[in-house]
Amino acid sequence: MKTRWIMSLALVILTLPVVASGHGVGTSFERQTDEFFVDIGFDRDFQVGEETLIDFSLFSVKKGKVEDLASFTKLIYSIHSGSTILASREITKPEFGKVFETVTPKKRGNWVLTVDFINDDASVYATSFDMDIIPSAKAQPIAASNTPLFVIIIACIATAAYFVFRRPSSL
Repeated sequence: MKTRWIMSLALVILTLPVVASGHGVGTSFERQTDEFFVDIGFDRDFQVGEETLIDFSLFSVKKGKVEDLASFTKLIYSIHSGSTILASREITKPEFGKVFETVTPKKRGNWVLTVDFINDDASVYATSFDMDIIPSAKAQPIAASNTPLFVIIIACIATAAYFVFRRPSSL
């Protein structure tokens, strides 16, 4: 009985990194210079009509190594294409933690995310990233490229669960 409990715990621990990795199922924009490392993460792909949580982080870099969070008091971000602005906002940095923002894109296409980190009304670091806003997943079938990975993960979990919870055969 104790072995089964330990195996169950091991199964949970081994599958936890898949569930709780980095920015979840989303990705991030990252850029490093001699002075700063920018990490802008999101919890999902940008999709028309779907809410996406974005987190903005700016780290200082010393001797090529990412160090602590860099000092800034606010940031201004915009998502734009040419003269068309999809979203834009000035956000004051909280005393602790990251800066978060929720965006619900209204139009698909190729856009640019521009972020300017500001400390006491002076720009500390500004950068831009190209981004794609895709149609809502509700309006399109599941991408075939993601399906095999999902099936493999489920099959591995099911196989591990079978070996953990099966009854030993008596001879």
